[in-house]
Amino acid sequence: MQQTGKTNLRAVAHLAGVSEMTVTRALANHKYVSAATREKVLAAAKELDYRPNLLARGLRSGATKSVGILANGNRQISREVSTKLMRQGFASYVIECAFNPQAIANAFREFNERRVDAVIAGFFDLAPFRDNQPLYEKQKNLIVTYNTPIQLPFKADSFFYDDSEAYRKIFRSILKKGCKHLYYIGRPEYPSTHTWLKIAAEFGIDSKKYFINASPAPEDESYQKYASLIRTLLRQAPEQPDAIFTHEDIPAARIAKTIQEEGFSIPDDIQVVAYTNTVWCELFTPSLTTVGYDISTCADRIFSLVMNRIEHPDSPERHEQYQSSAFFRESTGAE
Repeated sequence: MQQTGKTNLRAVAHLAGVSEMTVTRALANHKYVSAATREKVLAAAKELDYRPNLLARGLRSGATKSVGILANGNRQISREVSTKLMRQGFASYVIECAFNPQAIANAFREFNERRVDAVIAGFFDLAPFRDNQPLYEKQKNLIVTYNTPIQLPFKADSFFYDDSEAYRKIFRSILKKGCKHLYYIGRPEYPSTHTWLKIAAEFGIDSKKYFINASPAPEDESYQKYASLIRTLLRQAPEQPDAIFTHEDIPAARIAKTIQEEGFSIPDDIQVVAYTNTVWCELFTPSLTTVGYDISTCADRIFSLVMNRIEHPDSPERHEQYQSSAFFRESTGAE
């Protein structure tokens, strides 16, 4: 149970043999508290299971040692960043909004009420930039993560994933095997969809002809809509697919399962390419080739942006770009 209040602070001070002011300063990592004293205070606080009320502290000092995380992107990255923040004494408020602009607006209002020190906003969809821009402009210490390099229309640090070269590598590999009919199933507003359409055009593929719109996104995690689209494609398309791309790992697994249920072999008849490279990609049968990124590296860089912005709020904006990788596995014939 979280303990707060004057009595508990006094108890920590008594156990540590210091003043209440010293306890307050030690828990705030004040530079005038020695390492030895800080260790004594932390040990006493741990023994008494004492944790300060971060919101009350924020009302006094303007800092709450907390960060809001809008997790519309990769959940693994959000978890790793949250863990790194926790190790630095920060609380994380993680909200998933499923790309809903109203839910995103509500999340930003919640972060504002909690007086968080910074907000990490992960986006896959273009719409929230348009619908909620006034909220972003008002948010202090905002860090945006996004799946394609763009020019932000508001002040924020940013971390962008560039998928172009990874897609090119997979296109070359698939086309080299004689494949001609490369389909994409996904939502048109996803940045990964935009990148696929761009790269397909580079290789002379009629992207409009081979793009299948999966909007709206399915509510259930079994992605039955994707299964239905694949069955229709396999049974009715005048040009049978040689390869199928999609925007996420789980729907890719659903697609692969449906292809096999329809009597086709992967990768001999049809190759499948996923997106994100979550830990599940290697566990599916077949294992999934994917465009993705190293989770730990991305989490480290996003965490660095957050801490820099909190510690140096007036420093120039930082914009970092990460080159995604192509991970070849069984679903395309591992290279």
